[in-house]
Amino acid sequence: MQARLTALVDSWDLSDEEREQLTELRESLYADMQELRGQSFDSREERREAWQALRDEHHEALSELLTDEQIAEMREVMQGNHPKGYGAPRGERRSN
Repeated sequence: MQARLTALVDSWDLSDEEREQLTELRESLYADMQELRGQSFDSREERREAWQALRDEHHEALSELLTDEQIAEMREVMQGNHPKGYGAPRGERRSN
């Protein structure tokens, strides 16, 4: 996945500063995800809301750097390794 993501970012012709910002955003997201994994929550709903807030925050930060099309391309590359249906909302899972 990392090689495909690198190739995708290379195709965007980002400046060195933009690449650095993108790297920092990714590292920040991974650190925040690790922190969330270690937290205990009172309910599944609270945990879901915390993860959704993290996704929303990360998407907002990305949208300041990338276009909506670039974000969609990145999402597609990052989700490409998951089996069919993985991560799809309930009721929208793909059948084999």
